Amino acid sequence: MPIISGPVALLDLRLQEELAREYRSHKTRPNLVQLLSLDPANHRVRLWIKRVHFCRPQNRCLQIDCPNCGRKPRRNEVKQAMLKVLAIAGVVPQPNEISAITINGPMTKHGAAAREAMISFRKRLYTLSRRRLASISCQGFFDISADGRVHFHGLFYHPFMPLSDLLEILRDQFRDGRAIWVSSWKANQPMLVAMSHFLWYATASPPRVPRDKRDRKKIRINASRLMGERLISRKSM
Repeated sequence: MPIISGPVALLDLRLQEELAREYRSHKTRPNLVQLLSLDPANHRVRLWIKRVHFCRPQNRCLQIDCPNCGRKPRRNEVKQAMLKVLAIAGVVPQPNEISAITINGPMTKHGAAAREAMISFRKRLYTLSRRRLASISCQGFFDISADGRVHFHGLFYHPFMPLSDLLEILRDQFRDGRAIWVSSWKANQPMLVAMSHFLWYATASPPRVPRDKRDRKKIRINASRLMGERLISRKSM
């Protein structure tokens, strides 16, 4: 594929950045369609755009990543996960009894390879929970980042195990220095609200704009392409 440079490339980058910032501020269906349309190479993304473009209250596209249609199934998924946690705990868990943990899995390419990597990652977590974390309940969601990092956001209910012991087991299985990330609970926030906010973030819908790793205020140069590839990978998993 030829490399586009000069004024045309600069104009495309500025347009992408402008559309990405507009979408970050207002996650609406038209803004998302405009942003993803900047990268027309992926035919599966074009098909998704075609379905979402004509989404209306009288003719819903029913795509979970659609800013319009995705809200209801997203709320239902969060609600079901919350009900399972509360059913197991019996009461609202205390901050020291439940932890919001992100587990980063392998890096993979988008497409068919992402599905294989996700299946392998799921099996690895299932085996770990059955052999070493049988006394712990976990509810959460799997996802893949724009860079192709397979990961899991989960609420771990561990009333009979200190968090330090839980993290030791997880880090023994996932030995990358940044594989395990614990989100802190806000001191003045009710636990039900904090848990639902974490799960809402974990559903990762509608698509997020990828940002520069060194400067989180900057938008990735190829944001449109990465968002399209990630969207299709999530649909195939």
